[in-house]
Amino acid sequence: MQVRGDLLESAVWAEVRSLLESPKRLEDEYRRRLAAPEIDPDLESIKAQIAKGKQTISRLIDGYAEGLLDKDEFTLRIRRAKERLDCLEERIWPRNDANCS
Repeated sequence: MQVRGDLLESAVWAEVRSLLESPKRLEDEYRRRLAAPEIDPDLESIKAQIAKGKQTISRLIDGYAEGLLDKDEFTLRIRRAKERLDCLEERIWPRNDANCS
């Protein structure tokens, strides 16, 4: 979908102007954002990397099952993927026994 830049810019500036002309609305929005729980961008990034790691493991298993990887290559790659996944999960759910350096 394409949007004309000049129309978008006009709409954005009209909204900014409206907001600045209404101090009460600005204050309300400020207070709402202060009260909202913050989402840690690193946490979301780690969760996305964990999902990708799980998908990688699944693809490796599928590739091995279909004969696309020999056992040695599969073993090496699956071990690395699982170690990476363990370290990512450790960043979210710390354990004392994890060995991530």
